[in-house]
Amino acid sequence: MLAALALYLQYIALYLGVVLLGGSIVHMPADPARYTILALIGIGIFLAASFNEVRLKRKNEPEFSAVRYLIISFFMSIGLGMMSGSIQHFLDTPLYSTKLLTIGLFLSAITYYIREHTEKFSKIALQYTLTIVVVTACIGGGLYSYATALEADRTQQAAKETAAIIAQEAAYKAQLRQQIEAELKNIPVAPNTVTAPIKKPQKASDGHNHTH
Repeated sequence: MLAALALYLQYIALYLGVVLLGGSIVHMPADPARYTILALIGIGIFLAASFNEVRLKRKNEPEFSAVRYLIISFFMSIGLGMMSGSIQHFLDTPLYSTKLLTIGLFLSAITYYIREHTEKFSKIALQYTLTIVVVTACIGGGLYSYATALEADRTQQAAKETAAIIAQEAAYKAQLRQQIEAELKNIPVAPNTVTAPIKKPQKASDGHNHTH
C-alpha cells in the first residue's frame, strides 16, 4: 500500500513540477523575479520526484549513477516545462511560444535518451539524434510560419481598430464643435449691454479740464 502511494505521489510531483516550470517560463518576461522563484520551485519538485524514482526503482540497476540521473533530469524538466507552457499559451504569444516549443522538444528528447541509455555512442543513438533534429526542425519551421502569419493578422487587425477609434473620435469632436457653434448662434443679446463710449477729457483754454 505504501509503495503504491509513493509511486502515486511521485507521478503527481513529476507533473506538478513540469506544470509550474512551464507556466513560469512562459510568463517570466512579465515578472522575472516572481516567475523565477516559481520555476525553481517547479524544478525542485521535479527533482525530488526523480530522486524518489531513483530510490524506488533504479538503485539496483547496473552502471547506474544517481548524480548523473538527477543532473540530466534537471535539464529534461526545463525542456518539458518549455513544451508544456508554450503549448498552453501559443495563441497568446505565438512567436515566443514557437521558440520555446522548438527548444523544449529538442532538449527534452535528447536528455530523455541520455538519461535512459548509459552507452556513450551507438548507431541507434545517432539515428535517434538525427530523427529528433529533423522532426524538431520541421515542427519549428511550420510553427514559425504559422506564428508569423498570425502575428501579422493581429497587427493588421489592431491597426484597423486603431484607425476606427481615431475616426470615431474625430467625428465626435466635429459633431461637438458644430453643436457648440449652433448654441452660440442662438444665444440672445441682452438689451442695454452696449454702453456709450466715454469721451476723453479735453483741456480748456483756461487750464481746467472739461468733459463733454
